[in-house]
Amino acid sequence: MVARVGGREVDAHRRELNDFILTSGLFDATVDFAELTTDRPPAARGQSASRAAPAAPADYLHPSRAAYQAMGLAAAEVVLGTRAG
Repeated sequence: MVARVGGREVDAHRRELNDFILTSGLFDATVDFAELTTDRPPAARGQSASRAAPAAPADYLHPSRAAYQAMGLAAAEVVLGTRAG
């Protein structure tokens, strides 16, 4: 999915930076918020419908309340050591 804000070039840079942050090993732990909050069919993520990403808001730029909650829970799980990250 290409970001609806900024175009393909901006989205390519976003993906490159996101990949670096997640795979560089510079950080003690990471959470892929883009993966967590991207609204795609659950089967595309290998998850059941109950684990579907929170729906995107109307502007496709700012996370929804459910997405913010999911990000907060995922970050807390990493900090507490109950989630691999």
